[in-house]
Amino acid sequence: LSVSSNTQVASATGSSATNTLVSNVANLTVGPNDLAAGAASVTTTGATSTAALGLASVQINKEVAVTASNLSSTPFAGVQLSSAAGSQLTVNGNLASASSTGNSVANTVQVIATNIATTTGDATAIAALSNLQSNDGAGTDSTVVGASAATSIPLVGVQVNGAVTGSSALSVADNSVSAKALGNTGSNQLAVTGTNLTSTAPATNIVGTSSTVATGAVTSEFALTNRQTDAVAARTADANNVVLGINTTGNLAASTLAVTNNLVSAEARNNQINNVASLTGFATLTTSAGLLNEQTS
Repeated sequence: LSVSSNTQVASATGSSATNTLVSNVANLTVGPNDLAAGAASVTTTGATSTAALGLASVQINKEVAVTASNLSSTPFAGVQLSSAAGSQLTVNGNLASASSTGNSVANTVQVIATNIATTTGDATAIAALSNLQSNDGAGTDSTVVGASAATSIPLVGVQVNGAVTGSSALSVADNSVSAKALGNTGSNQLAVTGTNLTSTAPATNIVGTSSTVATGAVTSEFALTNRQTDAVAARTADANNVVLGINTTGNLAASTLAVTNNLVSAEARNNQINNVASLTGFATLTTSAGLLNEQTS
């Protein structure tokens, strides 16, 4: 008997987006667009990209609560037996999960060009990415997974109400029960690939990065800014009344019981981000690049 590869999922998301800007040419010449303060910038209410190739993303979630619940009154992937004699039983590869997310985004600005030049040769806002994510609901964002009431019977696994005998083999392996509550999550990638970049990029015209409570800015030819704010009243994740494994009420004789590689987890996180700014492949490169990340909760 096998109970395998079953899935029970509950999820709730305030907002989700994928934004992609790609330029793939042999020669890229950027017109007059002198580099001013804040080629990429974020405030508490907005995001701006002033570059020739610019992407700005804003997600503001004001919902009272974003919640997900996955509670079972009976075993999700469980087997109950009065006894086991010469039995072969596996419970493997099952997944029960609950996840709640305020804001989720994947932003990509990709520039591929053999030669990149500016018409004046001066420092120019060439490519920029700016991202703002904010949660400010008054309620509690919560996620819960597991059993609705306390019990000794496995939510995932085997319950034997008697003896296990006669060379029985019971296995509970590679199962997962997880709860995850995320405020803001995402990835920002600014990737530039080329051979030659012609720009004087004078230091006098590059003011670098700046950050205050209200505003963050990057002033570089290639700029990336990220701001995440999670101000909900509370964010919780619970794995509730989870029993995972093998439970027997009788004797074990000449048999094998195995409980391996199972996972029970609960994670609550306000802000998570993966920021990448890369310039690769250039034989000659005179430019400036900046990355600014701000996270508050």
